[in-house]
Amino acid sequence: MFHLKKKKLILKKMLSLLTILLFIILIVLNILDLLTTKYALNLGGREANPIARFFLLKLGFRGLVFFKILFFPIIVYLFLTLEISNSGLLFVNAIFVLILNHNFLTIKRLLTIRLLDGKLKKLSKKIK
Repeated sequence: MFHLKKKKLILKKMLSLLTILLFIILIVLNILDLLTTKYALNLGGREANPIARFFLLKLGFRGLVFFKILFFPIIVYLFLTLEISNSGLLFVNAIFVLILNHNFLTIKRLLTIRLLDGKLKKLSKKIK
């Protein structure tokens, strides 16, 4: 009986450690999203999320940072009040991985356009 209680306690601690790890991953993913979004914006891209775009248009990049800072406590609150499982938190992290993938593809596309534009300008100068 005592051994079973000890196993349950260890399992609870592991789950809470897993939860902490998932939240740390969520923070890192959000920071990466912010950085890649800034880079894409500097290359001429635009914010795809309409809510984040609103903050960006009204307050500039600081508005986007504010939106990200506001987002995290909301996720924590929902996690605690709705008793969302770690799999729900893992799902949110997976969504941010997809968002980052989109950001990287957008940056690649924008850099390719810049590179091709530069090559076309050099070619047109040679032709003239």
